[in-house]
Amino acid sequence: MNMTYKILGTFIGIIVFSAQAAPLTKKAEWTLSVRDSSKLKEVFEQNEWFKQFQQGPMFRGLMYRLAPSLYALGTDHANAWQGKMLDYLSSQILKNLPVTLTYDPLLPAISPFGITLHQLGPAEIVIVKALLKELAGKIKPQQVSFEFDSKKTIAVQPISLEQSKFAAVLHGSCLSLSRDPQLVARLSQKCEFQATSDLELDIDLERWMPKLHHFVSRFSGLGNSLKLKFERKNNSYQIVNAELDLQSDAIRSHSTMNEAFLKAVPADVNLAIMLSSPKPRGLEVDDIKKILKDGVRAKTFADTASVPIWFLHLGLEKNQEQKKLESLSGVLIPSVFGTQGLENLVQLYSGSGNEEVFVKEICSFLILSPNTKFIQRIQDSCEGKRASLKDLPGAERKSLLATTLHGAIVFQSSEWLSGLLSEAWKLENNDEAMSSEIVTARDQLRSLPRVSLKAQRIEDSRMKFEGVAR
Repeated sequence: MNMTYKILGTFIGIIVFSAQAAPLTKKAEWTLSVRDSSKLKEVFEQNEWFKQFQQGPMFRGLMYRLAPSLYALGTDHANAWQGKMLDYLSSQILKNLPVTLTYDPLLPAISPFGITLHQLGPAEIVIVKALLKELAGKIKPQQVSFEFDSKKTIAVQPISLEQSKFAAVLHGSCLSLSRDPQLVARLSQKCEFQATSDLELDIDLERWMPKLHHFVSRFSGLGNSLKLKFERKNNSYQIVNAELDLQSDAIRSHSTMNEAFLKAVPADVNLAIMLSSPKPRGLEVDDIKKILKDGVRAKTFADTASVPIWFLHLGLEKNQEQKKLESLSGVLIPSVFGTQGLENLVQLYSGSGNEEVFVKEICSFLILSPNTKFIQRIQDSCEGKRASLKDLPGAERKSLLATTLHGAIVFQSSEWLSGLLSEAWKLENNDEAMSSEIVTARDQLRSLPRVSLKAQRIEDSRMKFEGVAR
């Protein structure tokens, strides 16, 4: 198999094991929204990182699969378009329209990726209809049933271009495309473009910690959605702020961090979210069960001191027995209740009907996670056996420690994406050593920036993060 194509397969091969346990919800695991697609094209052509990326093996692997479609000539298709397909799409349809890329592993899934073009005008719609008619040939639309707000049926048009098969839906002023008919049907119901920044990454936190989200949300008021907002500056997109959804009964509290917290968080964390949470009066099992019920948290937590609680996502790691990747996520809570509190948490989870969750006291913290590897990495970090956020550059570390905060975020796209590539390679290649091309691709991803943000205000059940440090 062509190695560059294998790199692409390794990177997006994560869909196989993600889809095995993914719930069929109407919110995607993540979406990437671009307000002006023409600006994205400029960044791709002029940004130094993207120029290097285009010379690397991952881009070549991507082109190995997509190039026949993107560079297909209209003269080979009854002159349905002029010149190369990519140039025609860019000049006649995309222009400066907003675009959303969606990653949503369904069960089952042909592909978890979909793209939606928003705000098509009358002229663009005429062009799209003509293209779909040519690429569909004699294939009739298929009726696809799916759950959204209610059970619906949508006509999905199969199309084929240079032996690549896609599914398309033109719905209102939006065109949705994917290789998966179920996904494209559901994307067609999300026509309104909602991003307010030049580029926005919206992460569904429930997907990133499916076994712990309810517990964390009841303790801290954490909602489902984290939006990282970027602005275009000097031919690049840079994070300028973020928004975190909160539960309607979230209590506005402040707390401070000390270096012990940063020391407990591994330096290669993908995403770290600290929320200031009112401290429960005790960790008796009955008290905690009340906390986990809707409508009583504000009353339970009223007039109490606050403590910082960390949600940590360390990426994905190969599960040897189940032959899939699993999420390394967990919660770090100050151990202010001693051994009895630890035993109560274990008792709560052992009788809750949830999947097994491990609780361990490490360096004056309670660590909760469904994965023992996560707990071991926290212990190694806390004991100084691996690098931690305590090793952040001085100004960045001081920024997080200097003030009383509602919350804080550390997001490392470099660790997130390079980790996906490395672990997917291990899964698909039985842990054999990575090829030099895979290492090159991984190192390119590792050069992406890290960002830290802190929250000092809450508006309309959204925590606002600002103060970026790199």
